[in-house]
Amino acid sequence: PAPQSSLGPWIQRSSRVAKHYPPVSLFRFALAKQWKSRILVLTSSPLTIPGSPTHTTSFTSQTNSSSSLSQNVAHLHLFKSDHSGERELERVEIGAETVVYVSQDEIGGRRGIVRVGGSDAAEMTLSMASQTEAQDWIAAIKHAVLSER
Repeated sequence: PAPQSSLGPWIQRSSRVAKHYPPVSLFRFALAKQWKSRILVLTSSPLTIPGSPTHTTSFTSQTNSSSSLSQNVAHLHLFKSDHSGERELERVEIGAETVVYVSQDEIGGRRGIVRVGGSDAAEMTLSMASQTEAQDWIAAIKHAVLSER
């Protein structure tokens, strides 16, 4: 788990959201608070891949072991508070197969929920303060997905 302060140079977007925590049993459903306020952070950092193709033509592709190709790696991080020493609670990797959308279903008594399915099979169910904020987050995550492709 990374501390929030170490992510500073790579933060693309950050805001307070409500995260859905489904109950594990019916008894806990009655007692548990399903939505908890959290800090959501989107980071994007360059990843250098050694030995990537350096020159491509229609006939050949040459690989040089001393060369490298830069590729972005993006993650969604979830923190309990915005304190700089806070360690992340969850991390979802954003990859080429990541999906993000507004769910049409009611989840935990709320509508207009943003769902994110990461490339590592992790999933987040989030409620934003407004539809505008939700659309901004969706656009930022989609941009990160497209930069992975």
